[in-house]
Amino acid sequence: FGSAAENGEPNRIAQDLMDFCYDYYTSQKNYRGGIYWPGYWSISYHVGFGMLSGALPSGRKRGKAFTPGLTPSPAASDQVLDNILDVSKLNHLKMPNNIAFNVKLVPHPGDPQEEVLDQFAGYIKSYMEMGGMQWQCNVINSDTMREAMKNPDDYRWLIVRISGYNAYFVKLNANMQEELIERAEYMSR
Repeated sequence: FGSAAENGEPNRIAQDLMDFCYDYYTSQKNYRGGIYWPGYWSISYHVGFGMLSGALPSGRKRGKAFTPGLTPSPAASDQVLDNILDVSKLNHLKMPNNIAFNVKLVPHPGDPQEEVLDQFAGYIKSYMEMGGMQWQCNVINSDTMREAMKNPDDYRWLIVRISGYNAYFVKLNANMQEELIERAEYMSR
């Protein structure tokens, strides 16, 4: 995701894969006689499985965390709008067990708070109006998180969004902290 490719090929491939997963899992019976509902959120498995996995053609290095759910890859685009467009184009009816669309938005230093809030609200409103399902934000930069790793007592209050849940940043293990730091970061404006 994040390419906003004009030919739509990446989105078509993503939707084909989601259609396949939806059709397969909803055709299977679970142990209670119901069906499985696919969802695209990882809790924290994206870190553990990433630690066990090799390098990928996308540039993801061996042992590094996968992106959680439908979170943009830092290598895909440096434009938050590309990611918003790509994820909103997916058929959310094929994701009945929810998604995790994590976006790290960072205001430019000195930007008036009211302007930043209006811009962020506009992003979220547009995403939802285009059919988006769910959005999770962290509004903090990587430098602050690195500082919190070095001086945890000074940042006990820092709460972050992971993949469907919140946690105190300084209580997370180092691999999870690093994954949050490495998520794509988008500046306001």
